[in-house]
Amino acid sequence: MEGMSSVHREKAIEVAKWRWEQMGRRAVLALKKKGYNAEFFLTAKEAERKTLDLAASAESIGVGGSITIRQLNILDNLKEQGKSIFDIWTGLKPGCEEDMRIKRATLTCDLFLASVNALTLKGEIVDMDGAGNRTNATTFGPKKVVLLVGINKLVKDIDEGLRRIQEVAAPLNCRRGSFKSPCYETGICASSAPGEHVCCITLILNRKPRLTDISVFVIGEVLGL
Repeated sequence: MEGMSSVHREKAIEVAKWRWEQMGRRAVLALKKKGYNAEFFLTAKEAERKTLDLAASAESIGVGGSITIRQLNILDNLKEQGKSIFDIWTGLKPGCEEDMRIKRATLTCDLFLASVNALTLKGEIVDMDGAGNRTNATTFGPKKVVLLVGINKLVKDIDEGLRRIQEVAAPLNCRRGSFKSPCYETGICASSAPGEHVCCITLILNRKPRLTDISVFVIGEVLGL
């Protein structure tokens, strides 16, 4: 927006936010038709408050490897309440006994918190994972699942969702987590090359899984990777 006056810049931002809201509400409507509890929130703060309300009755909380969750103030609040938090970002060596204990605990917790890699305007959820603990906990096991989705994760369809993962989410997550995958070095997906891949498992939810209580909160802000 270089060279734009402050008035025009603010107007451009206002129009962009209007478009985001329309897209978010469209995705929420599609999610509801597919059986999810879904809501649109203009701000992350509103979604944070709703999530904490849902967590009030939960004693054990599992947390996926999500930047979005950590951009909110949810975990600090839950810790202050004395909840048992099973957070897979422990800094432990992946696969060690304690790391595996925490990952398995997220599969049977009262409430599992995560985000998604992509959400289509048709209400389809598209995810990729390296170990499967996040995708497994999303679909079956926890008593309640809450997925918080920034507006930047919205895509037209499944194909665009897969491209978003390959071209945006996977390379950025590899850089963030220092996973020595091919895209860590190049920023370009090379799933057939050797390395420490984070795209071992592809999960596509066409509808809400029959036995899992899932809420999807779409937020009108850019969150996560």
